[in-house]
Amino acid sequence: EGADLGRIQPIEWATVRRRLIDERHDSAFDILVGFRSSLGNRRLRLYDVLAGSNGAPQPIEHPDLLNLATDGDLEYPIHLNIHPSGPPIRTNGEGRPQALFSERNAEGEPVITWRDIVTSATADGVSYAVLSHLLFTSAEVVDPESGQAGRAFWAVDTLGNRGEFNLWSTSPIHTEPRGVSFWSSTPSDYARPLLQVVPINEEGTEFEVGAIELSCRSF
Repeated sequence: EGADLGRIQPIEWATVRRRLIDERHDSAFDILVGFRSSLGNRRLRLYDVLAGSNGAPQPIEHPDLLNLATDGDLEYPIHLNIHPSGPPIRTNGEGRPQALFSERNAEGEPVITWRDIVTSATADGVSYAVLSHLLFTSAEVVDPESGQAGRAFWAVDTLGNRGEFNLWSTSPIHTEPRGVSFWSSTPSDYARPLLQVVPINEEGTEFEVGAIELSCRSF
């Protein structure tokens, strides 16, 4: 509500991008805010926040790519990539993860397009570990021999290499043979950013919490 923040009401969503400063990931971060203007249009504003500071967050420029965004592009929360060349990421209304790219239309004018990130067609959850630049999806799977329900996980590296992106994952990085009550990824920079909670008794009163060892291959 402060004058330093500008007019950003009503806010529809906000996302956080942590930054590494002197190998620390808890001292500075950016907040991207999606809000409605006084005319009812969706708008964006990005703020720089320093931990422990008593001053108001400082408005900064968001990536140039987002200057081309329309109302539809800003409908769902957008997560900025940790790397300047990395595409912004979102999950659309159908639960599909997508990456934002710049293209040119038939008239040669620049436009932006959300492209689906391809993992399992049955994925029922998405989590983005921004400092690890890894996007995870997960889906329930059934062992064909035992009939036991488990859970598989896929990972996509959103950073790319010199402007080239392979935003698909055809094989799970991990398959848990047991049922999983909860899973997520950590926003900070850890070697094992993917976590899961697994019940270990039939009553569902005891659980095992652990980080998943990533097993990835590149081609």
